[in-house]
Amino acid sequence: MSKSIRHQNISISHPLIADAFIKTRSGGSLADAVLVIETIISNQENDEFDEEVFDLLTDLESFKSHAYEQFGFIKRIDIRTH
Repeated sequence: MSKSIRHQNISISHPLIADAFIKTRSGGSLADAVLVIETIISNQENDEFDEEVFDLLTDLESFKSHAYEQFGFIKRIDIRTH
């Protein structure tokens, strides 16, 4: 039997972030929690893409700290582009 996936919204304010949530498997431990960041960045190869990704990665540690304050340990961070 597969476990369902649970999403818990998290508020992260950043001009490049459309949505963010903590993803866990129901019945699983929060030690397996994943911070998922959905961006407004278009998945294209150009200079603007590189600058936007660099800007987002520069702030990654603060996103992780923010999530840790609310949910505890975060196993990894997934970043989704469009």
